[in-house]
Amino acid sequence: MSKSNIIAHKFGGSSLADAARIAHVADVLTARDEAMQITVVSAMHGVTDALIALAKLASHDAAAAESAHVALAAKHRKTALALLADGAAAALLPLERDWDDLNALLRAVRLLGHPVPDLLDYVQGL
Repeated sequence: MSKSNIIAHKFGGSSLADAARIAHVADVLTARDEAMQITVVSAMHGVTDALIALAKLASHDAAAAESAHVALAAKHRKTALALLADGAAAALLPLERDWDDLNALLRAVRLLGHPVPDLLDYVQGL
């Protein structure tokens, strides 16, 4: 395959802010006619910062951290439902495991009293 048949895309957070923006990205990708497309996406707009803030918040305000955790998960569920309708449940299975893992990590932060660097790296990588 020649290089002219391959295109790479990188979509950042603002391109993935909500279901409408993600649908636009899908439209951009499907409108192209290259034989191969390589697509790299980051987290939805503001999610990486929200995860970092959540880990820090968990060390001193468990109730606020829980509320922020629930809101962040709800944002992702709402987006998946808007994009995938009946297919959302299956697509969300791995993400639900991540939310459970995040909850356990936030509990560890509460117990430690601060997010340790490795834990913070893991959380922001979610």
